[in-house]
Formats: sequence, C-alpha cells, structure tokens
Amino acid sequence: MKNSQIDSQIKYFLYARKSSESEEKQVASIESQINELEKLAKLYGLEIIDKLSEAKSAKAPNQRPVFNELVKRIYNGEANGILCWKLDRLARNPVDGGTINWMLQNNILGHIKAHDRDYYPTDNVLMMSVEFGMANQFIRDLSSNTKRGMTARAEKKVFPSRAPVGYLNDKYQPKGEKKIIVDHKKFPLVRKLWDTLLEKKCTIDHLHTVATTELGLTGVNNNPIPRSVLYTIFRNPFYYGKFNWSGKIWEGNHQPMITEEEFNIAQDILSGRSKFDKTRKHIFAFTGLMGCGECGCMITAEKKIKKQKNGNVHRYTFYRCSKRKGIACSQKCIREEDLIFQINKIVKNIKIPREFTEWALDVIRENEKKESLTRDLILKGHQQSYSNCLGKLDRVKEMRINGELNAEEYDKEKEKIIAEKENIQKLLNEVNGDVNENVARLEKKLNIAETAKEKLDSGDEEQQRNILENLGSNFILKDKVLTLDLEEIFNGVRTASKEVRKLHRRLEPVINGFTKGDYAKMYASSPTLGAYWDLNPD
Repeated sequence: MKNSQIDSQIKYFLYARKSSESEEKQVASIESQINELEKLAKLYGLEIIDKLSEAKSAKAPNQRPVFNELVKRIYNGEANGILCWKLDRLARNPVDGGTINWMLQNNILGHIKAHDRDYYPTDNVLMMSVEFGMANQFIRDLSSNTKRGMTARAEKKVFPSRAPVGYLNDKYQPKGEKKIIVDHKKFPLVRKLWDTLLEKKCTIDHLHTVATTELGLTGVNNNPIPRSVLYTIFRNPFYYGKFNWSGKIWEGNHQPMITEEEFNIAQDILSGRSKFDKTRKHIFAFTGLMGCGECGCMITAEKKIKKQKNGNVHRYTFYRCSKRKGIACSQKCIREEDLIFQINKIVKNIKIPREFTEWALDVIRENEKKESLTRDLILKGHQQSYSNCLGKLDRVKEMRINGELNAEEYDKEKEKIIAEKENIQKLLNEVNGDVNENVARLEKKLNIAETAKEKLDSGDEEQQRNILENLGSNFILKDKVLTLDLEEIFNGVRTASKEVRKLHRRLEPVINGFTKGDYAKMYASSPTLGAYWDLNPD
C-alpha cells in the first residue's frame, strides 16, 4: 500500500511481542521492536496512544492478557489502528487471527501497519488469511517435527528426555548420535540405594535418610535429593534397561543398573507385598536403620549365648557398629533390651488414648472440607504454571530452529525448563492427591502413638521395626544412646499427649461414664488441644 493511504485520523496501539517469558535476550528483542516501531511512527506521522508489549507465545488462544486488552480497548473505541513489527506478532493461531481479520473487515480496525507492509479493510482478505495460516502452520510443523524427532530417538533405543539420577545426557556426540551415559559419580550411589532396598526391605523414609546423610546423593543443581524423587527412581524401568515414553515401554541401549528381576522384587517391597524373610536364621528388628555416631558406619546386630555352670542358658541380642569403613571406632555394643527401653521412653511421651484419636480425626476431616476451596485455587494456579512451562519448551524449540539459540544454549535452557516442569508436576501430584490423604497419614501416626508401647513390649520384630521407622529419621547410636529427628507431627502429638493425660487425671472419677460427645467437649475446651491443626502433617 502507498504511504499516502494512511489516514491521519487513525489512532494506533503499538504492540510488541516475543515468545520467551524470561530470557534477557528476548526482553531486549521486545525493546528493539518498540524502538524500530517508534521510528516508523515518527516517519509516517502515526499517532500512538499507548505502547503494549508482552513476552507470551501466540500458539494458543486466550493465553495473552495484553493482546486481549488490546482487542478490548479497540472495541471500546480508544484506537482503530495497530502498529506491529510483523503480522505474526499479533497471532499464530486461527482464533486470534480470525479476530484481527474480522475487526479489519468490519472497519473496527482502519489500518494495521507492519514494518514491511500495510493492511486495510479494503484489502483482499485472502492474503491476510494466508499469512496468519502460515504463522499457525509454522507452530504446528515445529511441534510435529519435535515429536517425530523424539520418537525417532526412542526407536534408536535412546531415551529422548533428561536422563534420570545416576545417568547423564551425552552432550558431546554429534547431533543424532547422542546417548545416555553413566554418571560415574552418582551411578554407584544410586546402586547402593537399590542394594539397601533389596537387602533390608526398608521404607522410602529410611532410604532417603541413607541417600542424604550417608551417601550425600544430590539431584538437580546439586541440591539434596528430595524424598519424592526416590519413588521416581524405584518405579522407573530405565534402571533395568528399558524406558517409558509416550505410553509405551521401549528397549534402551544404555547400561542397566539392576536386573529386571531385582526391579520386580523392589516393586513388591514398595507395595508391601514383600515382608521379612522368615527363613532367615536370625531376625533383627532394628538393623539397617541406625548409623554409628562416631564413624558413620551402619549399626548391625548379633546374637550371643551364655551358658552358666548351673546349666542355665541366656540368650542376648547386641547392636554394634559394623566398622565396615576400616576406620578405628571405639563404640561399644548395646543390648537390645536397653535399646528398646530408650525407644519406649520416646513413645511414652507421645502415647494417647483412642478417644483423643477419634476426636482429632473428626476435627481434621471437618477442616479438610473447609480448605477444599483453597485447594482448588492452588490446583488451578499449578495447572496454569504447568501450561506456561510447556509453552516455554515450545518457544525454546522455536528459537533453536530460528537460529536464535545455539546447541549449547538450547540444551541449557531446555534442561532448566524441564527441571521447573518436574517441580510443578510434583506440586500438582501433591494437590491432586486424595482429599483424605492428610487424614489417612494423620490417622496412621496417631495409631502409632496409641499402640507403640504395646507393640514394642510384645510385638514381633517387624512390628518393632515399623514403630522405630515411623517415629522419625536420622537414627544415630553413640555411647549407647539413641538419638533421632522426631517426625514433626509427633511434636504436636507429644504436646497433646501431655495435655490429655492431665485432663484424664483431673476427671478420673467420672470419666468412665463419658460418651464420645463428652470427650469431644472436654478436648475442645482445652486451649492446647483446641489448636488441633498443629497435629496436621502438612
């Protein structure tokens, strides 16, 4: 179009957009667009009433708040022209493209000025439709090509995503030949975790303690590995030589860490189908849980038999440092009875009656109902963040194809975004969990507080072990004294236990005739027990 066709009565919004939401390079590109468009406006004498910009993808409709504001203000009559760098800055999807096209056809827009051409209501609408269609097709082709490339990698037996803990993505091979290689620092540490799980049949809580305090295993950005990542590790077929991609199990060409048989045994252990091996000659309740406070080795156990001259036979179980690191250790052994006595002192302080458990659970359930609205809002927020992350991945791929990022920059950005996506997925999983999950966890802990003493005194080895495992973490034995980090929930239970015992002693003469409602009134009237939310594990 000729410059003389520009109507001096038209008022313009200047609109600039880039796909990236965070990169300084992209922010600078937006500034560059604005600078060039301001020069263009000055050259042609265009009246700019406002400058609008955003760093959002135009791949999907209704994802750009500034663009939506632009359309709304044009419909309100604030302006009837748009100044943009190129037409694809306005839309890359058919919905937004159709909106602009419709506004131009119906003279709601009198002019769209780009750096290389002009668009007017009298133009052939086909040309604008073709340009918007080309912009949309570019995005579709980009997504399709990316998926096809990743599927091609899977067909070559290469996992087409970030390698799990213990492995690395080989960044130094030519494009199309990159593989998953062993992380020589973390591979043996993760293998030790598998060995501990298979040998000790222990819980994820204990494995997390071993991973962070004994092995020093780290995850993304060398931060301490989260407990949730351990579930991902032990459920991942990648470790026995296969991988899950696009809903299908593929054969991998990477080095397996374990056998498929070991993987299947681990699934039984994690699901609770595998119990203690009753055929073992000696079963010890607390082995594999405690570390030596002097040298850091694991605490082991042994049985000893002492025969007296009068014919009496005494059998003892001792726990001692395994001394497997070859470091001189002066720690002496402790009898199992003395160890259980110390554990009993802990559980005595958290013991609660059944009446309090029932009341606390009722109140927590009622609280869960009240918090459901908040939970829904949080879930929507996480879902939006997850969608934004997927958009970032698409934009980074677009930038790589356009040559705005080199291979090294692309890999770095992609890894950072994937780490963010996985963190958001974790948050989504937590919020998406069963509404009663908190109640179930609390009920489990309260039941432990209620029955721990009886199970320690008369339960079997498995029950005794379960009690200690659930009390906390970081179990250390030094100078015959057991220390541990009591799980946070039991700090609240300990306070409640003390208050409940005081209330029961004070009302001892009449408490035998109490109903459930009487107990509820008594507990609710206490300022200490009224703060029941302190017991909530979250």
